[in-house]
Amino acid sequence: MDRYFGEGNLANYINPEALKILKDIGSISDTKTLQEKYMTLQNFYQDDRPYIGLYFNKKAVIYSRSVAGTVTPNWYSFFYNIETWYRKN
Repeated sequence: MDRYFGEGNLANYINPEALKILKDIGSISDTKTLQEKYMTLQNFYQDDRPYIGLYFNKKAVIYSRSVAGTVTPNWYSFFYNIETWYRKN
């Protein structure tokens, strides 16, 4: 969750209420309260849309045409054979 809502997240998304909820979640033991907090986070996500997925395909990697080498992503690593990749001039 921190990766998407926390400080220094991937999209630089800032929502003080979401940050507070993230800090509170670790100390909540009541299931109903926890569900409410997660629902609130979900509502923030739906309202603010800090991330927009283009598509989902586990076997696709988008990269620049200047990248060359053996670019062969597989089911367990997008960066398989990265040591053979290089940038064309």
